[in-house]
Amino acid sequence: MHFTNSQPLGEGNDLLPFFQRPSGSLFSPSPVWNSSSWLSSLAAALRSSHGATLHAAASIVAAQELSLEGWFNMRADRWERETGIHSSPVIRFMYKYYQSIMARGKDVIPYILNRMKKKPDDWFWALRHLADDYDAASDANSFDGAVSAWLKWGVENDYISE
Repeated sequence: MHFTNSQPLGEGNDLLPFFQRPSGSLFSPSPVWNSSSWLSSLAAALRSSHGATLHAAASIVAAQELSLEGWFNMRADRWERETGIHSSPVIRFMYKYYQSIMARGKDVIPYILNRMKKKPDDWFWALRHLADDYDAASDANSFDGAVSAWLKWGVENDYISE
C-alpha cells in the first residue's frame, strides 16, 4: 500500500481503532473486527484519511461482498477451464479451485448439484467428501448414472429441488 499521509499510526490517526485492542495494544483486533462491515469501514477510512490507492483492500471488500454462488461459479468455471484438458483425476481434484470449493463445506453442495444438472462434470470426489464420505453413486455403472444418483441424493437431502 502507498500512503500519502505520513502521520504515524496512533497520533490522531483514524485507523487506530482498526489496529488497537481496547487495552491499547497495537495490531490486536478490536471489537470492530467482529462487525460484518469492518473491511468496508477500514477501506473507507484508508481512502478518506490517507488518500491511498487501495486496490488490495478493495479486492478484499469485493470478495467479501460477492455472493457464495458467485464465488463458487467463478472458481468452478476456472477449474473447468484450467483442468478440462487433463485426464488425470489427481490433477483435476487437487487443483486449487476444486480444493477451495471443497474447503467451503456443505454450503456449496447446492451449487455443485445445480451445476451438475446443467453441465455435468466430475464433482463426485468433492460431493463424497462434503457428504461425510457417503457415496451416492456407489452402484452407478456410468458417468450419467453417477450424476443421476447424486442429483437424487441432493433432492432427498433437501439440497436441491427436482
